[in-house]
Amino acid sequence: MNPDLKKALDIVYDKMKGFVVKAIFENEERYVFAIRCSNGSVPIIGSIPAVMKKDLKWKPYTMYDDVGNLKLICEVK
Repeated sequence: MNPDLKKALDIVYDKMKGFVVKAIFENEERYVFAIRCSNGSVPIIGSIPAVMKKDLKWKPYTMYDDVGNLKLICEVK
């Protein structure tokens, strides 16, 4: 796994306690994470967890942001 992606994943787990990452996507500027609650239910939150690629800072998308074209990096089983 790419070291920057590993750091981004650690940031998401630190910020989103109680959630599980199910898939990781990317676009030109961010790593974007699909999450679920630990009990398997789908969370209802107002943002999509994301980390900036250039500086690895937490920068989630809001429901009003255009996420652009996302490319699937991996699915977590």
